[in-house]
Amino acid sequence: MMLACFGCSIVSAGEIRFVDSATGCAIEPNVAAVSHRTGRTRNFARQHAVASLEKEQHAICATSPRHKPMEVEVNLTEPDPYTHEIMMEPTEVPAELVRERIVGMRRVGSHFALGYVVDADSLQPLANVRVIARGTTAQTRTDARGYFELHVPTSKPLGDWEMASLVFEAPGFDTGVQEFRSYSDGDTTFRARLFRKGIKQLVAPVEESVASAPQLAIASSAMTPKATAPANATVRIPRTIRVQITATSAIQYLAMEDYVKHSLPREWISSWGTYTGGSNSLKAGAVADRSYAIAKLQAASTTAKYDICDSTSCQVFGSTTDTRTDAAVDQTAGYVMVSGTTITSTEYSSEDNSLANTCGDGYTEPSTTGPVCIYDPVCSGETRFGHGRGMCQYGTVKWATGLKFAGNGSGGTATNGFPKKDWIWICNHYYPTLDLVHATPLVVGDDVKANITAFTVRGNADGTISNAVASGMNCPQIGTEASGNFGVIIASAVSANPLQVTNDTYGFTWYYVQWNDGLTGWSPENWLQRVIPAPSTPTSIVATAIATNQVNVSWVDTTGAEIGFTLQRA
Repeated sequence: MMLACFGCSIVSAGEIRFVDSATGCAIEPNVAAVSHRTGRTRNFARQHAVASLEKEQHAICATSPRHKPMEVEVNLTEPDPYTHEIMMEPTEVPAELVRERIVGMRRVGSHFALGYVVDADSLQPLANVRVIARGTTAQTRTDARGYFELHVPTSKPLGDWEMASLVFEAPGFDTGVQEFRSYSDGDTTFRARLFRKGIKQLVAPVEESVASAPQLAIASSAMTPKATAPANATVRIPRTIRVQITATSAIQYLAMEDYVKHSLPREWISSWGTYTGGSNSLKAGAVADRSYAIAKLQAASTTAKYDICDSTSCQVFGSTTDTRTDAAVDQTAGYVMVSGTTITSTEYSSEDNSLANTCGDGYTEPSTTGPVCIYDPVCSGETRFGHGRGMCQYGTVKWATGLKFAGNGSGGTATNGFPKKDWIWICNHYYPTLDLVHATPLVVGDDVKANITAFTVRGNADGTISNAVASGMNCPQIGTEASGNFGVIIASAVSANPLQVTNDTYGFTWYYVQWNDGLTGWSPENWLQRVIPAPSTPTSIVATAIATNQVNVSWVDTTGAEIGFTLQRA
């Protein structure tokens, strides 16, 4: 599919721009903006950018025929140092970005680099940009759509990597440079922007601290009813996240999984995926990356401008992706680490070994409340690098491949003497006090509870949440529920459940809930929390001695809520 870029305005602070998340080009969706203060709705037809909104908080709903709908909260201030970029996912990615095609273009002995180059101000594609792989003879030029591709030679052995750079040159623009990890049989997809000469960028200050109140995001219109069994063993995962782009004073609004795809290749080493079993390291990293981001989002205040920064103060985020880390994100989509009913922060660092620390060599300290020492022999002898808490990044590849690694995480050749482990084992190993669960949208049959005081329950006299007279927030209030009250999502006889209502200008997704006090009606998902019951204890546990070095253990599983079992010998 050919995706066109639109718009020619120069970017300004306080402006809202709409961007194709695959190409980085401007798009022109239809936009509805609802003021939180006045309730006033303003509609903009096919707008590349909106700069005329009042300086206050707005609910933004953007729809485009070729993109998935996007609904986000945008807080505009006076003065506003940021531009706000809403990254909309295409319903069909361009043919050159199809993963199977990229995988087919990979070559042993080179790194396949591809992507798009746009004008940073107008987000128009830039043709005939010279793209040079620094330190090599490889170079090419962008076509009329700003697209380029080239193979960057590397002398590193398979599985090893080195830092490389692409240089972008075009008349009238400052030279752009983007660094990336280059490795044999690898690939990187770029979304590059070039700035016009003489245009000075205002870089917004990095806000290091945020309040602890939860950020309530507007419901996504991508949610559809699912004919599935109750998902009581899972939590609800947020659909979007707001990222501060420090270098360009922008805030980008992305789908959660799209965020992880642009963060993971900066936090984990993609070339680890070339080793047998190495993909399990990337999958474990995807779980840690996703959980960390969601915990940041949950800790953002209701007035915060963004949920997470793009630097090492949070998680590093950028404009490039890699098919190996993309696959790891897709294969673990929705999996998070939880403590009780809360998706919790998942710290990680390069090397966690306690060679000269409290726990000692061959152990890691996963918690600041410990020390809680975990036997981690694959990292024995290594010097700690980083804060040493949570998941050990080098440890993940050592457990996943059964190989030894040293230095920058490359050179895995000799075996380390320990059996290979999958990503589920690795996550549970490094976060022993947390539970790995699969987060999904709420479905009929889920147990839920209200997580704000005076939680509103609404509905029309005919039992609907939407009709010609009233819809959504305009429907009559039939009662309230106190924070912590329980209920269950049930099927509605008169309406689809769930149901997104947009003509009330809020765009919430509503669920039909039967509350324990007898009240039954519709409530928006933003303030519904799925209840996670603890798995029931297995019964009929029997240990049978088979030999001097073998004991067989059997039991009766009494629940379907768990994802696995752990046997402890004492």
